[in-house]
Amino acid sequence: MKQLDNAAKILALLFASPQPITAKQLARITGLSLDELDQHLQTIKNRLENSGLQLNFHDDQYRLVTDPAAAAIVSQLQSHTSTDLTPAALETLAIVAYRQPVSRHDIDSLRGVSSEIMVAHLTSQGLIEQVGVTDTPEHSPLYQTTMMFLEIAGLPDMRALPPVEDDHEA
Repeated sequence: MKQLDNAAKILALLFASPQPITAKQLARITGLSLDELDQHLQTIKNRLENSGLQLNFHDDQYRLVTDPAAAAIVSQLQSHTSTDLTPAALETLAIVAYRQPVSRHDIDSLRGVSSEIMVAHLTSQGLIEQVGVTDTPEHSPLYQTTMMFLEIAGLPDMRALPPVEDDHEA
């Protein structure tokens, strides 16, 4: 029987997992330390370069996804329609992405209008999720983006988010 190296075992787990998997889960299943796991994950990222696949990381979760460069060919295979977002939804999503974790009150303040419907819509689409509550007496929910957001945006992780341009600079 063929023996797989640790990186191949981890890659198989990432491929087989229907949802993102944490580093702790991967370490527990493989019996590797977190440091060893990090080394193998870097090996996997290198192996996947120019393969049509990429390893995404978000909120201590990993997921194997198709490379955004393969979107045109993959879209021919997929029968579902993509998530169409209104300008208001995109604005709300951008605020969450750049300010996370962020409360709805803060989103409302930045947008200048109520974001209740947009937050509910983005949550139902799986693009943002509640991750806690504020320390204020109101205990307002805090939101952050999800792995699905990264996949749709074609980002390997949040560090790849483009920098915000400052309109006030000369």
